[in-house]
Amino acid sequence: LRPRTVGTTLTLQTLVSGKWVALGASVVTDSLGNFSLPVPAQQRGAVTLRVNAAADALYPEKISPQFSILIRSTLPPKLVK
Repeated sequence: LRPRTVGTTLTLQTLVSGKWVALGASVVTDSLGNFSLPVPAQQRGAVTLRVNAAADALYPEKISPQFSILIRSTLPPKLVK
């Protein structure tokens, strides 16, 4: 997100049946403009995502280009001895 802004609400969205829907809870950028968007558990496979930055007093709504990530496992890793 450029420029870094404080207090911007960001929503991770996924493409479902041709419509963009929120994936998990929205987050707000911190005092340095940093943020972390956790991805809730998903089925294995490719997931198409984008990030929506809500409008504020200085900037209009901004939507990232779509991108894909690969979910390889839905289970937490196990330590095998």
